[in-house]
Amino acid sequence: MPVLATIQYPKGKDPKHAQNLLERVADVLMDELKVKPEQVRVIVREMEGTRYSAGGIMGYELDGFSEEPESRTKAREEKNRRKQNA
Repeated sequence: MPVLATIQYPKGKDPKHAQNLLERVADVLMDELKVKPEQVRVIVREMEGTRYSAGGIMGYELDGFSEEPESRTKAREEKNRRKQNA
């Protein structure tokens, strides 16, 4: 019986990161579930910042979704100002 794990994280990470993650997760699944390598499936889904939010904050405004920390901070501050003025 195949074992499947799906991992989602922000788009734009180094491809080596995904490769290491896939290998390590597969190793854990094989060790813990005592399955053969051909039974393990690991899928990485990279998420666009426009397709995710947390606490009403868009993904591109969250840490890890943008390479521009200042723009995230400004976006959060603006969003908070709008909420306070509403």
